[in-house]
Amino acid sequence: MMQWIKFVVMGILFWLVAFVFFRFLGTYVLLGPQESYFTTFLLLMLVVILLLFGGLSLFVRLRMYRAKGAATRFGHWLAFTGLVLNGFIVWYRNVVFPPFSPGQHEAYTICIIFACALALLIPSIMDRLIRAPKPEFQFSRDVSNPSETDKTSKTSAQNTDILDEQKGVNDIREEHNPPDPTPPKGTIP
Repeated sequence: MMQWIKFVVMGILFWLVAFVFFRFLGTYVLLGPQESYFTTFLLLMLVVILLLFGGLSLFVRLRMYRAKGAATRFGHWLAFTGLVLNGFIVWYRNVVFPPFSPGQHEAYTICIIFACALALLIPSIMDRLIRAPKPEFQFSRDVSNPSETDKTSKTSAQNTDILDEQKGVNDIREEHNPPDPTPPKGTIP
């Protein structure tokens, strides 16, 4: 099965769980924007959504698809399915959520909009935080092959000779250009 199909199915399942939660518990949980504790309620909902998206993103990136960018693609498909499904839910809000007050309909819409924004943001952050595994150390030469070892030791000896020659050239330059014995101006001898 292709990766995007799995992501769309996961997105539909996630938003279905969110829909069922708000359908049966929304009258008890949702506060209208004009109520005094709405900001606290919204922040609490955003923290819960952040934890859910963070966990799902880690699951997708570390267990399902280990490729870089997998969690970001998951977030894009999650936001896409959420926007499409919740667009229809908000369109038919009086049929889907009949016991809700107008303030609760607004609160549901605000929560879903923030959830879709977090669905785009959190997986991409998780994808950036997870580093690719370091490759195992591999020896650059084959120790069992003596001809390879001889080549390496010859190269090292040649490099040492070159360094010695450069040191000698620097010594000769210092002999022909001795340092100036007079102290610089403005210093006390």
